[in-house]
Amino acid sequence: TQKKQQPFLNKKPHATTKPDNKSAGQQAAVFGGMVFVSLVLVPALRQIDNAALHGLTILF
Repeated sequence: TQKKQQPFLNKKPHATTKPDNKSAGQQAAVFGGMVFVSLVLVPALRQIDNAALHGLTILF
């Protein structure tokens, strides 16, 4: 079992480093997207909601 585990462990770092890098990049991209949404899209949506509310109050 030890001889079988060693090549398996040797293959593991090569197999795990790439998904770890991808997952870290995805987490960074998701975090950056959340920050971007919170900083840019949320105020824009609030302005759109305010404009829509003003438009509705004018129409009705």
